[in-house]
Amino acid sequence: MRVRKVETRLLEAPLAEPMGGSARRPPIRSRRLLVVRLETDEGVTGYGESYGTPRSVKAMVEELYAPFLLGADPLSGDPLARMQREGVGYHGPKGMVYETLSAVDTALWDLKGKALNAPLSTLLGGAISGTVDCYAASVYLGSVEEAESQAARFAEAGFRAMKVKVGQGLERDRAVFRAVRRLVGEGTTLMADVNGVYDVKTSIRLGRSLEEDGLYWLEEPVPVEDVEGYAQVARALSCYVAGSEGEYTRHGFRELIERGGVDVVQPDVTRCGGVTETWAAATLASAYHRRFSPHCWSSVFGLAASTHLTAAAPTGLTVEYDAHPNPLKDALVGAQLSAVSGRLPVPAGPGLGVQVDEEAFERLTQWVSAVGG
Repeated sequence: MRVRKVETRLLEAPLAEPMGGSARRPPIRSRRLLVVRLETDEGVTGYGESYGTPRSVKAMVEELYAPFLLGADPLSGDPLARMQREGVGYHGPKGMVYETLSAVDTALWDLKGKALNAPLSTLLGGAISGTVDCYAASVYLGSVEEAESQAARFAEAGFRAMKVKVGQGLERDRAVFRAVRRLVGEGTTLMADVNGVYDVKTSIRLGRSLEEDGLYWLEEPVPVEDVEGYAQVARALSCYVAGSEGEYTRHGFRELIERGGVDVVQPDVTRCGGVTETWAAATLASAYHRRFSPHCWSSVFGLAASTHLTAAAPTGLTVEYDAHPNPLKDALVGAQLSAVSGRLPVPAGPGLGVQVDEEAFERLTQWVSAVGG
């Protein structure tokens, strides 16, 4: 089996009303999905997803990665090893290079699983359970009333854990978090996500205050590059500290873990280097007795991969589940990746395990770039 075609596609579907945002992201008006699709000479197709910016990823796929992929055997480790050594190595270990590699790497794993007729979690050593815990993401920034409305919807959908965005100033953050706690009660697990916009002292003050209302974890308390700041926050708080979607590769997570910065390791499979690097981070988490809980937002193929990774990880804790409307996910995979009472099924099919509606895939494609064929 050989890779004969490499595609980059942008898919998009409008939202009925704006959604979001966080301290780093304004509200969005549509769902977008950036996909790398690999096709072999035997007709097997692999899908991967990137968090990167569309045109940048397109250019990197065409110029940096496609030359290593075309004609390569997806069951061999050679194309990935060569990309790491001869391609990525010249352009740095972070940023858009790895956000592009994330999609390519995941698509290769999807191909491998389909060729071997085995789910991704089986390739990683086997799922510990047929379902995994997930939490609702997220109660977005806004008024107390808006936060209560979102939290109520999550609770009605059966979620027993949810994340609250913070970063609007300590007074408002406290008011929103406490309103959500009053609404959902003590039996629901609540996390808070700073998105890295506070400094050490502010996050410590916030964390100590929210701990009074049963805060489970404080996520991205400081900017991702402030590893010492992470460690200071972790030492000061009783709750878990989680991070970081903004970190790349096993090497970035090794430093974050070794310096005591996180209790919960949160790589994003669409960003940090794909399944390979996310699994390496999960292995590090296990070795250092940390919990593993991948970040995942506005995702389809990344969500499928994250579910497999969490199911197979020795210290897998929970999967982030974007609980807001996503017409792209609904059209492409229907209910295959839908949470039920706070549990997410591990896809049972080969590779990523989801059946893609190819008609919807074509219909929602805004543009496609193909190399080979």
